[in-house]
Amino acid sequence: MHEMNIRENPNVNVGRYFFYRATYFCKLGKYEEALNDFTESINVSPNNYSRVMYAHAIRGGILIEQKLYERAMIEFTKALKIAPYIDFEHFSLKNKLLSIWDVKRMTARCKNAIKKCERILNYCKAKPLK
Repeated sequence: MHEMNIRENPNVNVGRYFFYRATYFCKLGKYEEALNDFTESINVSPNNYSRVMYAHAIRGGILIEQKLYERAMIEFTKALKIAPYIDFEHFSLKNKLLSIWDVKRMTARCKNAIKKCERILNYCKAKPLK
């Protein structure tokens, strides 16, 4: 199915499509394609806060792999800003508890990643390349 057909097909959740395709690209090591698809997922479904939060967090991880620490920090910060807006009311009790735990875990990971980026950037500033 071509991308244009996906956007026009009412039976396809376009945001979910791009999100899952981006995660597949990550597994293949195709990081630029993954970054593009995560961006597309965010753009087509900005109100799906849990998906947008994960997209930003995963984008941050990709950017760390590429040693783009300042950009990674921006992505992790965006993920942290979105987390409080996630609405768990439509989840079943079991899924609600798992999702709340998962968001808390992702929030902690984002905070740790920001600290890691800050440490690396501070180290690089203290010891410039010769």
